Amino acid sequence: MTSIPPEMKERYEEARRLIESSKDIKIYSHTDCDGISSGAILTGILKKIGRQLGKDFKIEIVNLDVLENVPIEHELTIFSDLGSGQPVDKNANKDSKILILDHHPPLRDIDYCDTVDYDYLEINPIFYGIDGSQEVCGGGLCYLLAKEFGFTDLSWLGILAAIGDIQNGKTGRLEGLNRTILKDAEEEGLVNIIKNDLSLYGRQTRPLFVALSYFSDVNLEITNDQNRALD
Repeated sequence: MTSIPPEMKERYEEARRLIESSKDIKIYSHTDCDGISSGAILTGILKKIGRQLGKDFKIEIVNLDVLENVPIEHELTIFSDLGSGQPVDKNANKDSKILILDHHPPLRDIDYCDTVDYDYLEINPIFYGIDGSQEVCGGGLCYLLAKEFGFTDLSWLGILAAIGDIQNGKTGRLEGLNRTILKDAEEEGLVNIIKNDLSLYGRQTRPLFVALSYFSDVNLEITNDQNRALD
């Protein structure tokens, strides 16, 4: 089972201290399944430690194109499932505190925090040789922060984020830290693992013949052919 690298664990401990010491928090999260799940996990953390939505913290679901000019006007600003690839600290000042939890390729390196005069903490799996496209997503990173607080009951949201981000697309299963999060969710009784299943894209929302035509785990005669799938 994959574990968090020690250096990454230290950053999570620092992130916990940042949150616990802040009374005015703003969260920006991405508009997709991963981002919404990330925001839900962060909201869950803050509520569990006694923060009130609307009073002690606010959350906004945003598109990437607004991030360059986002205001940094709260005591702590958190970016989840975004921020690594955008100049989100453009409007920061010496009193700013910024936390980024993102799995996308970063603009800044791991030591960027040493070059600025404000509190800046970025947790990105790429800094530690972890594949952010398959092994952990934004929601997974946010869940690992929740786990630092002891809130393993939020693990199912980390799994939802990974599936929504299609992190199981290459191998048909969750790998790396995603697998560790899945284990937490299973131990909490929040998910059941089915050993044999088909990865039918859109099976919850599409007619069966359409979902079957999108099935590509095995190359079948009906693959990419809805008419043959219907027959």
